[in-house]
Amino acid sequence: MGWGGGDGLAVRGPPPACDSRASRLRRIFDSTSGPFARERANLRLVSGPIARLAVLQSANPGSEADPHFHAMQLPHISLEIDGPIALLTLKGGDESNRVSAAMCEDLAAAVEWIRDAEGVRVVAVTGEGAVFSEGTEEVVKEMREAGEEEIVGGSRHIARLPMPVVAAINGDACGVGLELALACDLRIASDEATFAMDQIQHGMMPWDGGTQRLPRLVGRGRGAAMVLTGMTVGAEEALGMGLIHAVYPKASLEDEALSLARKISGHAPIALEYAKETINKGMDMTLDQGLRLEQDLTVILQSTSDRAEGIRSFLERRKPEFHGE
Repeated sequence: MGWGGGDGLAVRGPPPACDSRASRLRRIFDSTSGPFARERANLRLVSGPIARLAVLQSANPGSEADPHFHAMQLPHISLEIDGPIALLTLKGGDESNRVSAAMCEDLAAAVEWIRDAEGVRVVAVTGEGAVFSEGTEEVVKEMREAGEEEIVGGSRHIARLPMPVVAAINGDACGVGLELALACDLRIASDEATFAMDQIQHGMMPWDGGTQRLPRLVGRGRGAAMVLTGMTVGAEEALGMGLIHAVYPKASLEDEALSLARKISGHAPIALEYAKETINKGMDMTLDQGLRLEQDLTVILQSTSDRAEGIRSFLERRKPEFHGE
């Protein structure tokens, strides 16, 4: 599936990986059987275990590979990069796309790959099949048993992306799955999607950002109601409370997400990143501090080539061509 258009992707190098992660991926890659054995012929080899596994060229039999398209297939995450747009798909191994420690590891690897690549201007996140992610609390137990000193969930990795991130919520988003969606900058949803911060019903509490991001988004009262009762809300109610910003028929959600991603990707990359940074950091500042940050980043933007191109294209009455410089 192609999600973009425009400039191709230039790879600066493989993302960093911890030893345990590298060893795990190397075993998968070097295996003589398994899901990646048939794909080796299509690999463009780049140094590093993640890069060796990751860069799969999309090509039809008998045709040349599309230089704009790159794909990364991991057990619990798939990543497609088509020009300026990256698509992350959650694959939990079952119909619920449940978040696990392994999925969080794969998500971290995919996010590092995106951050280390040139040309990506917007990221879309969705779930495989009919569900976005129903979440799970077993990931905490799994990470503790693995000896992790700090529990780092998937939302932490999503939040590290500097470019805008759009959640295309194709189905139910519950528990940790909803926390993943909250880490995105924009959320659009299928009219059949439901939303719940239901950890309290299982003797747990939100631990991947839900107690902080949800009240900031929908207000303290509504956020507390969802967290403390575990209530489920439908797409229209979620739209009304500001949890999502648009609802579409399920059949058209993919097209709408693509249209939104393309629109965003047409804007100046540096301006997009600065605007996102100002919004996110400004939420934790006083109004005066946020205004100063806004002014400081605006001044820096005046020195970019993209800003000059924006002015020039306006005067020449043509569409601007931004290059992130």
